[in-house]
Amino acid sequence: MASPASVVAVLRTTPDRVLADYARLMELAGVTSALRPGATTIIKDNISWHYPFPGANTTPWQLEGSIMALRAAGFDDLVCVQNKTVVINAFKGEDLNLYVPIFRHYGIPVSYNFKPADMQWVQFRPAAPLLVLDRIPPLHPHMDPRDSGRFAPDSEGDSPGDFRRNGRYHSRKRTRPPHHDARGQERHPGQCGPGGH
Repeated sequence: MASPASVVAVLRTTPDRVLADYARLMELAGVTSALRPGATTIIKDNISWHYPFPGANTTPWQLEGSIMALRAAGFDDLVCVQNKTVVINAFKGEDLNLYVPIFRHYGIPVSYNFKPADMQWVQFRPAAPLLVLDRIPPLHPHMDPRDSGRFAPDSEGDSPGDFRRNGRYHSRKRTRPPHHDARGQERHPGQCGPGGH
């Protein structure tokens, strides 16, 4: 069976109609033929850096326009899934990029793929042979080689918040002084914010 052809929809927009244009883009791209309205639909924003950079991160109007368009098309079961990487803080990113008020306004629950209470990782075993992908080892020194999607803390108890700088890995130790998030609340590295996230 042949795969359906990819569709790319492009519109020129203006600030006063950008939200409505997302509905038009999804209609042009055939969102209802690609996704089932009755299924849970994951909204995955892009936080390449936790500070607002419109060329790198999902902008608030992209997020809100997409939510509005999906809801208008009958997608009622929406959930956002955030992930942790070695260079961003998901909590800081969703706050500083102004996603939190949008999630609250539209009643979008947020799950974190690094919180066991939100979801559990399972090992993926391909159903068909792959050329190379299944033989690539994890690239991060603290990743458990048995599960390329999870971090394993080292023997010193470092958090998975290690990052690469100047060609070497440095660890953010839990002994660092606390910092304050955008709400002014004190947080320690690796600590979740209010409400468990």
